Amino acid sequence: MNVLENDSLWLANLSYLGVLRVSGQDRRDFLQGQLTQNLDHLSPEQSILSGWTSPKGRLLAISQLFDWQDSIWLLMPADLIDGVAKRLTMYVLRSDVRLETCQISVTGLRGTKAIAATEALGMTLINEPNASASTENVCIGRVAGDPSRLVALGDLSGFPTPAVKKRDSVAWRLLNIRSGIPTI
Repeated sequence: MNVLENDSLWLANLSYLGVLRVSGQDRRDFLQGQLTQNLDHLSPEQSILSGWTSPKGRLLAISQLFDWQDSIWLLMPADLIDGVAKRLTMYVLRSDVRLETCQISVTGLRGTKAIAATEALGMTLINEPNASASTENVCIGRVAGDPSRLVALGDLSGFPTPAVKKRDSVAWRLLNIRSGIPTI
């Protein structure tokens, strides 16, 4: 198996990742006060990578954020989701914010044909790091550091699957390391 192969289309099940959905009118202001990144850069066309720290400044989690379906979706390792949700809930107070862990499919896509295949779902991804696009059923974002990789949240049932190669999450994690993408 050559994980560096980039001339075909391959999919990886990223079930080791989980998703925390933050909704409500105050979601953006709430997360702006909790995360390390400026949420003004987050839009339906642009995802961002952000960290969450303890009050002492210790990094507790790194997540990729997506603005989709009137919510902000935090993609991070699944084993951190419950702890992050529990601790973030302590800071909600009177804000109009709802936190929920989601059982949503997370898939990695890679290859020169991956970008073209997203057009079959009715999406156009601009050629920039962390660009994202979405439909009602799926949100797809580019991975920083490797323009041929995409991460998809949601249902890929309409995704064209001719000549798709399946890979495991180990191959995806190796590419994260080679792209310099941090994980906690």
